[in-house]
Amino acid sequence: MLVIILCAEDLFTGKAHTTIAKNICDTIKNNSDCRMIGLDGSWGSGKSNLLKIVEKQLNQQENEKYHFFLYDAWGHQEDIQRRAILENLTDFLVNEKKILGSKKWEEKCKNLESRTKETEVKTIPRLSISVMIGIFSIIITPALKPLSDLLQETCPKVSKYIFFTPLSLFIVAVCYIILKYLFGFFKKQKKQEKFIHIFNDIFAFYTKDRKDTITHEIISERNPSSKDFKDWIEEVSNDLINNNLIIIFDNMDRLPSDKVQELWSSIHSFFAEERYEHIWVIVPFDRQHIRNAFKKEDIQILTKDNDKDKDNFLDEYICYGDDFINKTFDVVYRVSPPIMSDWKNYFRIQWKEAFGNTIDQDNYENVMQIYDMLTIEQSPRKIIAFINEIVTIKQIVEDAIPYQYIALYIFGKQKITEKGIIEIFSPTFLGAIEFLYKNDTDLAKYLAALHYQLPPEEVESVIFREKLKQSLDNNDANTVKEISESPIFIDALESAVPIITNIGNAVESINKIFDDKMNTQYAKYIWKVLYNKARDKVETKLENYQYILLSHIEAPAQYLETIISMLANNKNFNPQQYYNDITKLTQLKNIDVFSHLMPKKLQIEQFIVFINLAKANINKYKITCDNNEIDTYLSELKLEKLKGVTFIPYLTKKDDLEKYKSKLIDGIKNNYDNKEYIEILYTRLKELERPVQKDLLSDSNIYSLFTDWDSKNDFYYDLICMRIAQYDNFNSSYSIYFDTVLNSNDPNIVKKISERIEYYTSYGDILLHLPEMEFPVYKAVAQELTKNSYGISSAHIEKLLMHYDSINEKLELSHDVLLSHLNAWRDFAVKAINESNISDIPIAFFKAVHTENINNELTKHCMNTLSEYLKNLKKEDWIESIKDQTFAYKVLDYSKIPLEHSAVTALEEVIENFIKSESGFANCSAQIKYLISKAENDNCPLQTGAKNVRDIFTNGKEKMNANIFSVIGSYLLKYGKLEEKKEALRTLFPADVIDSHIEILLKFSDIIKKIMDRADEPEQQTFINEIKTGMDRNEKIKEFAEKLWLSKGEDEKS
Repeated sequence: MLVIILCAEDLFTGKAHTTIAKNICDTIKNNSDCRMIGLDGSWGSGKSNLLKIVEKQLNQQENEKYHFFLYDAWGHQEDIQRRAILENLTDFLVNEKKILGSKKWEEKCKNLESRTKETEVKTIPRLSISVMIGIFSIIITPALKPLSDLLQETCPKVSKYIFFTPLSLFIVAVCYIILKYLFGFFKKQKKQEKFIHIFNDIFAFYTKDRKDTITHEIISERNPSSKDFKDWIEEVSNDLINNNLIIIFDNMDRLPSDKVQELWSSIHSFFAEERYEHIWVIVPFDRQHIRNAFKKEDIQILTKDNDKDKDNFLDEYICYGDDFINKTFDVVYRVSPPIMSDWKNYFRIQWKEAFGNTIDQDNYENVMQIYDMLTIEQSPRKIIAFINEIVTIKQIVEDAIPYQYIALYIFGKQKITEKGIIEIFSPTFLGAIEFLYKNDTDLAKYLAALHYQLPPEEVESVIFREKLKQSLDNNDANTVKEISESPIFIDALESAVPIITNIGNAVESINKIFDDKMNTQYAKYIWKVLYNKARDKVETKLENYQYILLSHIEAPAQYLETIISMLANNKNFNPQQYYNDITKLTQLKNIDVFSHLMPKKLQIEQFIVFINLAKANINKYKITCDNNEIDTYLSELKLEKLKGVTFIPYLTKKDDLEKYKSKLIDGIKNNYDNKEYIEILYTRLKELERPVQKDLLSDSNIYSLFTDWDSKNDFYYDLICMRIAQYDNFNSSYSIYFDTVLNSNDPNIVKKISERIEYYTSYGDILLHLPEMEFPVYKAVAQELTKNSYGISSAHIEKLLMHYDSINEKLELSHDVLLSHLNAWRDFAVKAINESNISDIPIAFFKAVHTENINNELTKHCMNTLSEYLKNLKKEDWIESIKDQTFAYKVLDYSKIPLEHSAVTALEEVIENFIKSESGFANCSAQIKYLISKAENDNCPLQTGAKNVRDIFTNGKEKMNANIFSVIGSYLLKYGKLEEKKEALRTLFPADVIDSHIEILLKFSDIIKKIMDRADEPEQQTFINEIKTGMDRNEKIKEFAEKLWLSKGEDEKS
């Protein structure tokens, strides 16, 4: 335990106490008229420590002696105040400080302490030990005779000595008294008895000097009068001589109101109205407490009319307490509330003093944090009181409860006492640290353990468990919610859940409290316990508690399968209830309920109920029915009942309903003129087939029905679709009746036809017949089907690609839209389109893909197939394709691969055949120029071919002319290495080449200079003459001559 010791130092920020102390010292030293000093400050503001600072400052100089006498008014409240003041003051000066003469003041104190005493004395004689032993021996001796006779035979020795028992007792008594004397002697007692007195004690009965005295006293104490008190104080002041006395009346504000008034009046009378040369009085007080003590004396202010009636009093008072304070003191210093600057260090020192180093740093930091955030003002007294309270509680609970929870309890005990268990569950005192402890699962347990003084492990079972169990069984969500707001809720729940009796109510109650985010180990454990209690419970339908459990347990698969099995195998199976239950289960998160369903085969009646509920999801529910049973049921239905059959689209084996399909087909043929039946029959047949069988109705039947229906009925548009599906094969006698509709641009008609046209013909056929079906509505339907999906479409992708150019031309949609839709058949295209038929696809397709960069699986496959096709072509194939400008040549621009080697070698042969004017190659100039350009762009090697062509001319096999030079001149100059052949100047640059293709010669003038340098001189002169001759005709030739260092009039090179 810590003891509050005043440190006489100002630990507060601003050093306000030091400043006040200095001013008090100055007042005492320099103002002789100021003898009564008041210190106005609230409890804990540091008034006592301030006085220690004053004492320290006053006694800093050796020649000045100020003695501080502290009178504890609170400690002497039961004493006679005047007398207590004088007694304690005199004792302080005489015995403690030794300032006053001892003999004089001891005598005065005896007189002060003198009492009137009445005494009553009563003497009672007492038997000595020897007399008591003697009496005992007389009594016991006759009783020993029968005992001795009895032991004579069995124990003769004992029988002989048994009569010495009284003597033995006497000897023992004497030995005891002698040992008592010797013990006192060796202890060196101040007053030792003489040895002879031992025998007096033994035989005191005969000398009659042994007695007991009982005394009763009645004492009356003397209380000094006012005059005695003043004279006493005056005499003390005179005897102080060179000493000074500061009297401090402390703890005034702790006294009851009547005691305050009594003591205050004495202080005022003896010190405020009197002055003593060497005495000052300082009174620390709490102004509010003094006001309350004199509150009965307050005077209420009247209204102006001074009416004595109480209704005329104002709410203002003249405070008698303030008036008394002002009248008593010469000066009052206000002591401000403390602001402790380094209180944490002080706390640490005191903590260590109380607990040493036995507590780890985390515990200390937690307690420090709690104290910091829940304390408005820090002071040494508060810190010590707080730590001491932890010490006392810790002595009781030992190590059962961590320190931080004890600290929290200290701050919250008042509210816990007022509100009880509600405050424990939902503490409101946490304040600024609520964010740290609001969700602390141990907080409520430890608070309850401290408050009810129970071991923590027993709190839950004693207080929480039974209440929580009852609330769960009754589905009392409000009570459960109230308890759930405490962090201890989960722990209480752990003990309550195993003993619940109503699993359904319990699960629903807990679900209302737990949210989806509560995924702690505690919550998982609770759901697991609930699951263990519920898993064997048999239900005929899905109960809400089962659904809740599935939502929360960690591994719901097994429980889900148990529930599904229970529902599916119910003897009173109800298809609608089963559907509702499974559908609800599918709402569970993070679990695929359908994968856990077991197959179940139903009778046709139950199956129809279920499939009408499940519709397209029937397969997910794994509910089936024998297909023959379904087929038989449908085939036996009357025609008028077919209108109510809506589940056919959801069946998985529609192709197996042969009897039903035959019934529909026969029905159509037999009821072609029945408007009601024909619509129902076609509607049901469309559920089985897409497209339906053609020729069920003749052209005349279609015409007749069409004329009988109007556009308000949907089957009207089915009849238009039947007409369209016949294309040009429809009887011309009846087709004119459809022309009005087919030539329409009505978007509604287009949409209606688009919705059903693919029940009567395929999308592929619609596109293929675009060239012949030049009706606006037909084109619009084709466009609509290409842009939007209306169900399952069918087409032969190979046929569509082979006719891509005509389809695209007539469809009038962008390539991207058309090819994006055709991409739906990509898997079929991969199988259908290969190198053997890739050349059947129009060039327009590859051009569109290349130029518009259309990239999907279909176009990728086609382009890759094209690349492989081109790679595998032989030189002969290329020569033919180049000569005839067929597929391979035409598609080169749109291929994504460079020109193949076989194509380059084919180009060389084509050039040779072109030079030789071989049959079929005379018109290949455009192909040769294009292929040379592409080969250059693809970085294909052309030198070998160009040299071979060069040699044809230099060897004299063929003659160069302007026509040939226009095609291959640049090719030869760039790649033919003409400077290697001296014949090149003569054979490759005749006069007509110079006149016709001077631009080419200008471009390659540097190469021609090298050719001239290589040529023989006569050939050079001939070439120069040809140039000179042409200079007058063509300025370009003149420019060419300048580049060759020639000028008109020269006979040779410069």
